[in-house]
Parts: sequence; structure tokens; C-alpha cells
Amino acid sequence: MLKPISRLALNNRFTGFLAAAILITGSSLASGQSSPATILELPVLTQTGPWPAISQMAFFRDRLWFTNSVKGVDHNSAEIYSYNPATQETRYERHLWSQDAGNPFVTNGLLYWPSEDPRLSPGWGDFQVTNGEDWATGQITTARMFHVFAMAELKGKLVAATSAWRAGLQISSDQGRTWRQAYDHPTPDRRVSRIVDLVEVGGVLVGHLRGPEGRKMVRYDGTRVSDLPDWPRDLPMSEVVRHGNEVYGIIRREDGAAVWRSNDARSEAVTETRPGWRPFDLASDGSRLWAISDSASGGQLWRSENGIDWTLAGNLAGGEPFDVIASANSVFIGGAGADGRGILWGFQHGTATSGSGKITPLPKLDPKPKKRITDWTAQAQALDEALRDPQSYAAFGRPIRDLAYDAAASSPPKDFFNRLLETPRPAGRMNPFRDVVVEPAGDIGASITLWAMAVSGRGRVPPDMIAAPWTKAENGAAKYFDPQQAAMWAAAELAQKDTETIDALISRLVQPNDPLWLKGDAIGALSILTGQRFGFNLQNWQSWWRLARPDWQKS
Repeated sequence: MLKPISRLALNNRFTGFLAAAILITGSSLASGQSSPATILELPVLTQTGPWPAISQMAFFRDRLWFTNSVKGVDHNSAEIYSYNPATQETRYERHLWSQDAGNPFVTNGLLYWPSEDPRLSPGWGDFQVTNGEDWATGQITTARMFHVFAMAELKGKLVAATSAWRAGLQISSDQGRTWRQAYDHPTPDRRVSRIVDLVEVGGVLVGHLRGPEGRKMVRYDGTRVSDLPDWPRDLPMSEVVRHGNEVYGIIRREDGAAVWRSNDARSEAVTETRPGWRPFDLASDGSRLWAISDSASGGQLWRSENGIDWTLAGNLAGGEPFDVIASANSVFIGGAGADGRGILWGFQHGTATSGSGKITPLPKLDPKPKKRITDWTAQAQALDEALRDPQSYAAFGRPIRDLAYDAAASSPPKDFFNRLLETPRPAGRMNPFRDVVVEPAGDIGASITLWAMAVSGRGRVPPDMIAAPWTKAENGAAKYFDPQQAAMWAAAELAQKDTETIDALISRLVQPNDPLWLKGDAIGALSILTGQRFGFNLQNWQSWWRLARPDWQKS
């Protein structure tokens, strides 16, 4: 465990760091010299767990927001935290029912956070949005998708980069309530394409596309997608960042890396490939560029005034860096700590500008019906038949999902989905892909019914579905269709905080067979329903509930 740094000591280290960075002249790549002994280590600002990495950072309302998750493998982890540089407070904010998180995006007083691989939305995408105090969940239902990688804004409209097998761009003119498909990337069967980031510059969006044709940078002008002129193809490349009126990125080769830039009309190398220099992520503070690299001796932070000459600005001890973000008065680096927890390095200079003030109202995200339902008896009968029919489950229950979504978007009777939870469902075994096993197959139907109940905003999740024992063996894809996780998410979305529901959620924290990520689902629901921010401190949750339960509201 790292020793906490006092605020005074931290400020002194910031001052010393800046003085050293300004005075060091022998560490510039332009001169080819290095003085590693004179470069200070950047201070560790905070560490979070239980997951090993901090990444996907955003500045929002005087705080740095970031994700704590597992990188590099399929894993059901995505916790959102925030860090207050003024007080050094780290705060648990939100749990995403997702395998990792997409890139966050701030616009008009709102922070959007896409689910990189949503676990509950059946073949569609979803995202979270917050004004810094309250949260809402939105759905993207315009195409088949398993991923929402990034969100951005173009000409006053939200744009989401999505993918199942085919990369796509989805557009919203009403802050994320409704969407239309703007682009569907041609992709052969059994192949995959993805647009994994989006940056707006000069009235176009620029993003990194990976597909059967290789890697390339593409641009979207609101009408069509085309290649970014002259940008290198089929080489490892970083996400691009906006710097002035251009985008900058890193192109990596076997022997080193080079910085490139584009003004949309033309792309060019800013530096030649520099042997041994291995940066992999860039950030801009508006006047300078920052980059991070990793080596056998540890991570490093680099600074450039012009993109050509780069100065080693600090060493990153105690972990492996992942992401860097910069503003006019601060630089932060997120990564994986050597002790298994996420780690955040950084420093501030100057006076932070205030991002607080009036809270922006959350957008209205309840779904608009694709087909207005008026005959609820017929709709219930159609769903009942689909839930019973084994053939409805062959494509992950899409026939059930479509019927359920139409009902959810049409203001169903309050007990509509509760009655459907009682429908007998198939008891057979499914092996949809890899080593994923669904048994009974009807669990998919139960999960979709709970999902639709939450989307509708009507109904009550049976607490026994929340507390049901977990018996599933681990699989390599970390994909599970058991209703316990859907039940916890639905209870949170429905603001269902009666005593029986909180009892069921607390009980999950002590189940010996529950994987930690499933306890994370319970923690996420508890945090939403109770307003408590204990994160993964299971003992604090239990102690709090013992004291709070006698006076808690009854169902």
C-alpha cells in the first residue's frame, strides 16, 4: 500500500516537478541527449480497485472522471470514479453493466459514458449520461451492435461509434433519446470492423477504423465516410487528439514511432520515426502536446511545444501507464499499478477554472415507440408464446426482444412484465458461441423480460430473482445470461429501494460462490438506490445496513 501524500507535500512536489521540467535541457530528443537522473518521478495521486487499471478519463465539473476496469481480456468490470484535485478526494460514482467502458464525452454540461460491451442490452447499445449529480440510461436500437466505443458531437448532433460485426455511426438530434443509422461499414460475413474513437475538428469527425481491409483513419463530414487523406495505413497507431485546428496521432513501427498530423485536407509526418522512442498515447492541453511511453525501466511522460521536439518531463514509477489527459492547468496519467490496483499520476499548474455552477437538466431518454401498442391482451399473448417457444432463442432471443421493446416503449400496464416473468420458459441447454453455456435456455427470456421492465419504467423486480444463488462456471468470454445480473440492474433503473430489495442486494455481497464482478453489480445497484458510496468495501455496506435497516422504508 502506498503511503498517502499530504496536500502540502503534493503541492511542493508539483512545484518542484515544474521547475525541473523547465530547467532540464539535456533530455530533449532533438539533441539526442538524456539526463534520466535529473527527471523527477511524477506523484501518485490516487489508487483505486478492485480492478487493476485506470483509463478513459474526462474533465467534468472540477473533477477528473475515470474508469477502473480489467484490460486486455473479456471481463465484466467497469466502475466509474472521480478525483477532486483540490481536495485529493477519490469518489465512487457509478457502475456500468458492461465489459469495460467506451470513451467518455462532455458536451453542454453533460458527461456521456458509452458501454463498451453492454452486458444486458440484447444486441443493442447503451450509454449513461450524468450532469454530475444525477444519471440516466439511454438505448441505441438502430442496428445490431455489441459495442459502443465512443461518442462525439458534430454540428449539434450526438454521434456514436458502434459495432457488432460491422462498424457503424449512429446519430441523435435529441441528446440521445432517438437515433438513426448514418453509416454501416461494408464488412464480409464472418469478419469484423470497428471505429474505436471519434474526434471533432474543423466540422468533421476523425476516427480510427479497424477492419478486414486493415487499419486506417477515416473522416465523417455529416454526409459520408471517407479515408483521411495521406494518413498511413496498416500500422499500429494511437487514438488521435485535437490540437488547435488539426488532429495529431502516433504511428508506431518496429524500430520506433513518429508523430503525424492532419488538417483534414492533408496529412503529414511531424517527426521522422525515432528509433527506441515508443510513445503510444497523446493528449493536448491547448498549447502543448503530451505523450506517454513505456519501457523496461518504467513509464515516461513527454512534453512538446511544437510536436517536433520532445522533452522527457517525468518518470512514472509503480505501474504501467495506459492513458494521458491534459488541460490548460493539469496533466493526468492513468494506468495499472504494480500492486494490482489502478493508479493515477499527475500534476497541476496554474489555477483551475471552475466547472461547477448550475446543474444541467438530464435529457429525456425514455424510448419512443417504434410501433404503438393498443391491444395489450394480444401483445401479452404474443410475448407469452415467444417466451415458451425454443425457436425464439436461437438468435439470442431477438424475436422476444423486439416484442418486449415495443411493449416497453408504449407505456404498458404496470404489471405487464411481472406477469410475463411467470411464463414457463424452455429448460434446454444452449451453446451460443465458444464455451458459453446457457442452461436453462429460458434464462435469456427472463433476462430480456427484466430488461424490458426496466426500459418501460413499470413493474417490480422479484427480490428472490436478485438473491438467487449463482451456480454458473466461468467461461472464457465472460458472457452470462443468468437473470440475477439483469434483476439487479432493473431494480436500480426502477428506483426499487424497498427493504426486501436492499436485503437481497446486501445478501449478494456475502455469497461465497459469487465472482467479484457480480458483487460489483450488487454494489452498483446499492449505490444508485441508497446514495451511499462505499464502493467495494463490503464490510462498510453490511455495517451501514445493520444500522439503517430498522428505519428503512417498507415495500
